[in-house]
Amino acid sequence: MKVCGNLWKVVLVSAAVCGTFVQSHSWIACTDYTEKNGADWNPNKCRGFPRNSEEKCPKTGVFGLDKGYDHIPNNENACGEKNRVYTDSHPMAVYYPGQQVVLVHPMKNHGADSGCGNIWIPDYGSWIYRTGGPPKQSDPTLEGFKQNPVFDLGRSPRGSDFGTDPSLSSKYPKPGYGNAPKFCANTDKAMGTYSFNVPRNLRAGTYTFMWLWSFNSENNMYSTCFEVEIAANKATRDAKLRAKGFNDLTEPCGGLTSNPDVMGNSNPGCTKQAQVTYAATAGNSSPPPATQETPDVESPTESVGFTPYPFWLGLTTPSAQPPSGENPVSGYHRPPKPHSIHMSVNVHMSSQQFSGEMRLPVARDRTIRRYVSADFTCDVITASFWNAMTISDMEESLKSRHFDIMQQGSEEIKTNRVFYHVTFDDACDLSMHPPVVRLTREDLM
Repeated sequence: MKVCGNLWKVVLVSAAVCGTFVQSHSWIACTDYTEKNGADWNPNKCRGFPRNSEEKCPKTGVFGLDKGYDHIPNNENACGEKNRVYTDSHPMAVYYPGQQVVLVHPMKNHGADSGCGNIWIPDYGSWIYRTGGPPKQSDPTLEGFKQNPVFDLGRSPRGSDFGTDPSLSSKYPKPGYGNAPKFCANTDKAMGTYSFNVPRNLRAGTYTFMWLWSFNSENNMYSTCFEVEIAANKATRDAKLRAKGFNDLTEPCGGLTSNPDVMGNSNPGCTKQAQVTYAATAGNSSPPPATQETPDVESPTESVGFTPYPFWLGLTTPSAQPPSGENPVSGYHRPPKPHSIHMSVNVHMSSQQFSGEMRLPVARDRTIRRYVSADFTCDVITASFWNAMTISDMEESLKSRHFDIMQQGSEEIKTNRVFYHVTFDDACDLSMHPPVVRLTREDLM
C-alpha cells in the first residue's frame, strides 16, 4: 500500500485522501456466484465469468492477482477488454428475468474497516448497465451503456456514516463495494460480493452488461464488461446451466440487495438464507439509475416506486402449514408488510385452474396508474385479468409465466382489487409452487 508522504494521520482524522493513497484498481471476477455475502472464494460456486477471464483472471489461479485486467473507462472505450472469449471452464453467465444474482470482485485494499486500517476509504457507488440488445461488433460508448441502466448497487459507508461507533465499520454484510467479511484477513485479495435483481421485463436474448465503480470520486471509475444470456424463465435457465455442466442451480432468497433501498427478489425454488440488515449505510445516496425497468407507457409528472416485497400465496386448506417461523395467519402465510399484495384464491391443494382477486394496498388520492406483476411456477395455458389490463405481451408472458398488469382510471384504482382466472397445463400444487405478486409502481397526477 502506498502512502502519500506523511499524510496517514491526516487521512484518519480528516478524510483527506491522497490520489495515490492505495493502488486503485478492481474488476469483476465472477458474474454468477451461488453464495450471497460469502467470505471465501470458491471457484466451484461460480457459474459465469467476464470476458477472456480464463487468460486474465482464471478461476483456479490466485484470486485477486493483478494481471492488468482492471480498466479505467472513457467514453470511447467503456470496456477495456475487447476479446469476448468464453470457454467450457469459464462460460458466459445465464440469468432469467427476476433472478437475484451475486457478483464477485477482489477488494484490492479498498475497504473501510477499523479492524485493519482506515474507515475513510471512499466508495462513490457501483452500477450495472447493459446494451439495448444483442452485442454488436463494437461496444457502445460509456454514455451509450448508461442509456440502459440495470441496477444501482449502492455505496459502502465510510467515516462519519458510522457515527460515534467506528466498530460498525467491521460489521458485515455491507452495501456497495465493501461487502467483504474477511477483508482484514487479506485486504488486497479478500473476496467482495454484490447482489442485484435482474429486471423482470428484460426480454430473452444475449446482452453485454457493464459493471461500473466510482472509487475516489464520481469520475475515478473502473469497469468490467461481460456477456449474459437471458433465458425466458427459470426452467430454461436451469436447463442451459445443466448443459454447461452445472448441477448447483441455487440462487438466494430475499434479503437486501447491495442497494439498501431494494429488497432481493425471492423466486420459487430459491435458497433461503439468514435475513440480515446493514449496520450502517452511506449517508448520501449515489446517483440513482432506475433499479427496476418499467413498461413503455406514458409517464405522468410524478412516479412513486415501491420496494417489491414478494407475496407468497397462502391457502385456506386446513392442512397447508405456514413456513417455519411465520405466523399462521388465516388465508395467507405471511403477515402484512408495506406495499405487499394479498391474493384471495378459490382452489384445492392441487388444481388445473384457479380464480379470485389480488387485494392491493389502498391507493393514494392522486394515483392515476398502478403497475402489478405476477409470476407463476407452473406452466400457464391461459390467464385473464379484470379491473386491469395486461401490458406485457401475452405470448411472451405465457412462455415466461410472468405477467405485467396495469390499472388506469379512478373506477379501477379505487377498488384496490385486480380479479383473475388462470389455467395450468397440468395440475399445479399451489402449496409447493405459490405464485408471487408485487405492486411495482404507482404513478401520481
